[in-house]
Amino acid sequence: MNNLSDFISRHTERPVQYVIGARDLKEVILEVISEREEQLKAQVTPKEEYLEPSEVAKQFHITKTTLWQWGKKGILHPRKLGRKVFYAKSELANVMQA
Repeated sequence: MNNLSDFISRHTERPVQYVIGARDLKEVILEVISEREEQLKAQVTPKEEYLEPSEVAKQFHITKTTLWQWGKKGILHPRKLGRKVFYAKSELANVMQA
């Protein structure tokens, strides 16, 4: 299998015809997919979790008005999706630790 991968990587500048079996082709395809998957995983950042204002207010025992004021003062940075407002969980954790 490695011989096939080496062969392919050495002969990229000119057209080459190579006959391989279905099993070898499957192995090459799976190897390429696996390599690409690893590359993509390295690029992806962990997903951020978001909370609605009512969830944040309840969790931290504050009012939604206080939450809104913190946004206006720049203490928090609310994210909007359409008309809805959300707060990043990681940002809330950082603010509460400060």
